[in-house]
Amino acid sequence: YMIAEYAWQLCDVLLLLAQQQPPIVHGAISPETILISEEGRQAILMHLPLLPPRETVGKIDDIGSSYRAPEQVHGIITPASDLYSLAATLYHAVTGSAPRERPPAFYPPARRLNGSVSQAMELILARQLRLTVAQRYNSPHEMMRDLAGLLESYATQSTRAVVPLQSSEMPLLSIEDEKGKQRDLQNIKIIVPTLIGILVVLGLLLVIILHT
Repeated sequence: YMIAEYAWQLCDVLLLLAQQQPPIVHGAISPETILISEEGRQAILMHLPLLPPRETVGKIDDIGSSYRAPEQVHGIITPASDLYSLAATLYHAVTGSAPRERPPAFYPPARRLNGSVSQAMELILARQLRLTVAQRYNSPHEMMRDLAGLLESYATQSTRAVVPLQSSEMPLLSIEDEKGKQRDLQNIKIIVPTLIGILVVLGLLLVIILHT
């Protein structure tokens, strides 16, 4: 349940970044750039870029490179690349199988590796981890819609089960009350635009300093 909740929150952040002019691409989403708040109810994306990144080919010795989209590895970086990397990270979280343990861009059905994964989550990940961009979600909003449906299905169950994290790179999660969840969703929508504004101001100050 909580992994689906974190996925929704992070998609919301990616949606805000993609709506900027020009769109801001993180370019390095992996377990190393995602933190879970101390109370365990909010996912936080670290290392937000100051400016849109240039198209660069990922280094094979970079720890996070195995989470990157196939097109990004070949030098094309767009908001769609971030959504793929998020799905790759989520796949690692629910299955315990790191990308480096398998051939590049190879993701077996999640339920084959962890029977506790719901069929809906498996379908969401399978769609977003396809090799071709056109076959994936068109935007974070589309993925959020399916995640919202998944969260709603969990909410209707009398007993909620937590999908265990088997990766040593990410913390074990626990279920929190519904009221706290709604409050945190509102907080992240306030914090992210503010953070982006601060980064833009710092970037402008840097440009002014370099040209003086």
